[in-house]
Amino acid sequence: MKRYFIDCRDNPGEEICTGAFFANSKEELLELVVHHRVRVHKKRDSQDLRASIVRDIKQAPPLLRMHRL
Repeated sequence: MKRYFIDCRDNPGEEICTGAFFANSKEELLELVVHHRVRVHKKRDSQDLRASIVRDIKQAPPLLRMHRL
């Protein structure tokens, strides 16, 4: 299964943000990051914001499976 991610450190702004977001679909990731940028970074939800987020989406490398203790 593919996973997608965005790391806020790739888009430096006025404040330092260490947020990293992962999702199984680009659509889900887009909604997560829009919510974050509106709430935390005080951006306005717009088509330009969404287009810039879509351009920043990357495919995540495979993660090691964690085992429950």
